[in-house]
Formats: sequence, structure tokens, C-alpha cells
Amino acid sequence: MKEKEIIFISSRQKELQQIRVGLKAFLEDDGTLREIFKVILFENDLVGRRESPQVLYLEWIKKSDIYVGVFDRENSEAVQ
Repeated sequence: MKEKEIIFISSRQKELQQIRVGLKAFLEDDGTLREIFKVILFENDLVGRRESPQVLYLEWIKKSDIYVGVFDRENSEAVQ
């Protein structure tokens, strides 16, 4: 059986936590998506590890098949 694809959900903004948590719940509550994806939410699933948060964050970005960044237009700078 093939391992699940990893979706890593992240955002620097605390005010967007509800959106991140809701997105994870949506993906995990759908039976088909749950069979295909393992969803990682940095602040919930990776707390209490020995590695520094920066190292851990970068490791999980590398391990992930899909990265979902949640940003707010008013509080985020555009990247070109």
C-alpha cells in the first residue's frame, strides 16, 4: 500500500489559525481525502519536539508533497 501524501498547512499569522484548523478538519473529515492524505498542521502536530521550530518547520516542508500557505492580504507582503 502506498504511503499517504503529506499536506503541510502553515501560516505565520495567529489570527488565521481558525482557517488552518478548519482546512485540516475538512481534509480529514472527507473519507476519500483521508485515505490519500496525511495532514500536518505545524502548531498542532509538531509541538513539543526537541528540534528548534525553524529546523522542524524546514524539515516538514521538505518532507511534504503539498505545502499550503495561508495568508491574509492586509497583513502579508506580496512575493514576486
